Amino acid sequence: MSTSPVVPAHDLLLFEAKWPQHSAAKAQEIEARWGLSAVRYYQVLARVSASPAAVAADPFLVARIRRQRAGRAPLLRESAEHSGLGSIASSGALELPA
Repeated sequence: MSTSPVVPAHDLLLFEAKWPQHSAAKAQEIEARWGLSAVRYYQVLARVSASPAAVAADPFLVARIRRQRAGRAPLLRESAEHSGLGSIASSGALELPA
């Protein structure tokens, strides 16, 4: 069983500051640097941005990351509902239908 590489939070925040918009080039760079898919990158980024250390390091960047994530939540919820997989809770976890 392989594990995901450990990405230092500081490196992740610096990268996100340099690449604020999602693009194919950004996804390729994420894969090349850390061997992560874009989906996994954004999961790790969300976890990092929830930490008090990240807020202390760069409060404006963390606020932008959180705003972008909050803006995508309705789209993710709608996509999950149409896929038949249930809905995504506010925590971001996938709820499977009973």
